[in-house]
Amino acid sequence: MFKISGTCSTGSYDPPDVVIGRANDMLKGNQFGKYDLFDNNCESFAFYRKTGNRTSPQVFSIKFAAKIALDAVVKHKLERLQHDILVHQKEN
Repeated sequence: MFKISGTCSTGSYDPPDVVIGRANDMLKGNQFGKYDLFDNNCESFAFYRKTGNRTSPQVFSIKFAAKIALDAVVKHKLERLQHDILVHQKEN
């Protein structure tokens, strides 16, 4: 939640030589994999090369927020469907 401006995490980072080596190794061997908006994007690449961790807090937060939003939509739709069924049953 509280991070230093210009950083992607409150966690610690690896030394610059490790970060550069990790990035070069990934790019040379095409180890980064296929681009994915949520699981394998430029932010996840930057976070991985700095920390060695593949899951970034930002990506995790976006996925969590998307799940909450989807759950709310589904709940609303189910409640609306239940309401419509009750109204239809009362009419018959």
